[in-house]
Amino acid sequence: MRLLDVGAGRGWPSLYLAQMTGCEAVITDIPEAAINSALTRANRSGLSETSTFLLACGTHLPFRSQTFDAVVHTDAL
Repeated sequence: MRLLDVGAGRGWPSLYLAQMTGCEAVITDIPEAAINSALTRANRSGLSETSTFLLACGTHLPFRSQTFDAVVHTDAL
């Protein structure tokens, strides 16, 4: 299963969901600091091997249709 987190910030809830379900998390956000923070969190949780981190705007994501089984977008403006 693949999960896309748009505007992920520090990676919540995608890293939590990946830890609970074993899914692959694809974490996207615009600020590089946010992606670095999510990567640090994934490393601490042992999820860096099953997570992908990408600097990307939610309105211009570089993915084909039907690439993901689920999408989350929380606490983003």
